Amino acid sequence: MRIHQTNFWIITCIPVVAALTATGACIFGTATNLCEKSGRRCGPGQICAANQDICINVDGCGDGIVSTAKEPDGSLKEICDDGNTINGDGCSADCKSDETCGNGITDVAAGETCDGQSNCSPDCQLEACGNRVIDINEDCDTGGTDSQGCNFNCTFVTCGDGHINTAAREECEFDSLEAVHDTATCDGDCTLPKCGDKHTNPHFIPPGNTLPEQCDEGGDTQSCDSDCTLPECGDGHWNPHFTPAHFTLSEACDDGNHNNDDFCLDGPNGGCQLARCGDGILRSVGTPDQPPEECDDGDQNTGNEKFNSDTIANACRTNCRKAHCGDGVRDSGETCDDGNNSNNDNCPDGLNGSCQPASCGDGFVQTQNGVEECDDGNNSNTDSCVHCHNATCGDGFIQTGVEECDDGNNDDTDSCVRCHNAICGDGFVQAGTEQCDDGNKDNSDFCLSTCVRATCGDGFVRTQGPDPEECDSSDTPCPLGTTCNSFCKCT
Repeated sequence: MRIHQTNFWIITCIPVVAALTATGACIFGTATNLCEKSGRRCGPGQICAANQDICINVDGCGDGIVSTAKEPDGSLKEICDDGNTINGDGCSADCKSDETCGNGITDVAAGETCDGQSNCSPDCQLEACGNRVIDINEDCDTGGTDSQGCNFNCTFVTCGDGHINTAAREECEFDSLEAVHDTATCDGDCTLPKCGDKHTNPHFIPPGNTLPEQCDEGGDTQSCDSDCTLPECGDGHWNPHFTPAHFTLSEACDDGNHNNDDFCLDGPNGGCQLARCGDGILRSVGTPDQPPEECDDGDQNTGNEKFNSDTIANACRTNCRKAHCGDGVRDSGETCDDGNNSNNDNCPDGLNGSCQPASCGDGFVQTQNGVEECDDGNNSNTDSCVHCHNATCGDGFIQTGVEECDDGNNDDTDSCVRCHNAICGDGFVQAGTEQCDDGNKDNSDFCLSTCVRATCGDGFVRTQGPDPEECDSSDTPCPLGTTCNSFCKCT
């Protein structure tokens, strides 16, 4: 007997010839059965599936009842029956598999590719690289693609496995693990060699270098330059983190010329320090702002017997100039040095100063306290500077080209008048020589052009002044009918 439930009706099918005529009942003979849910009518020998709008054989898979009948080979006719004939829902379409892994049936609709075979994994997948299951003889499985820890061929990523796995940041590879070592084209960690990668590759010559890497610490350090060479003062690479041997300060420069004569001391005992006055090294190169050094005996704290000083005679000064006139220290050969760089006081110590007591003729004008007006550095009394005073008329010295004479007085009646030789017509009466000198050539006034006083009978008619003359001598014409008398009148 088999019990079948449809629309809450319980129908009992008894193997007799008669047929029951009720909805959802089992129909035998030539009658049809109506599926109430969908209106489908099933043919003779068929009924409606319990949970699917299809017709199935009576007592067949899909009626919702697990049959206990057996197949001719002794196996159960049904393992399950979920009322339909659909695969992948936990019961196969033929009701012979509950679609669980391990039941010996490959349920493709359930995602199985095998079940129970020798090459089948515990989750019913065929063992193969790329199935995302770590099968026997596999290290890993990321679905046939490279990942950071797994190659596409299901092996662990290892430098030297012959496969460049870019996901694992490999950039080059080797044919075998035994072949793994640094080469000119590949680092031993399967990355392309590059100066700065913190991997020292003794076979790789970085661009711009002539030697292979000597070190690589990713930048400038105490033990490595950023160009992957060992640091050394004078190598032309300034490494601010490198302190040369026997020095306490790190490099401040490195121009690579092994010369201590310029602004970077990278020669012997230079230490790659910036040149400065007081470092004890003579710098011969200068700029407009920093002239060359004349000397450099070092700072006082160096312990040397000689050192730069601004107070010790003949020492190199702290500005690295040799002892000189004007430095404020009386050095050998100096009588004075007041350090004010002035040549106009009693100790000339300025430009080209002598550091000797000021004196007339030393070429420096001592203006302090008005001692000198000029100083042309010579002993000539015929130029513009006489005894360190400006030459003037009356100083008793004839200034060549300016004066004709200089008798050292202000007398205008002698032979030297205002530093010019006295002459008739200069306007000054030369005593003992001239009677008069009115400074003109007019012979009609009281003083003739010969510097003689005008008189009646001198041959010149004086027309100026009181009682002027009307005539002078018989050569002077008078009005018709008159003559010139002894008083120079026409009568």
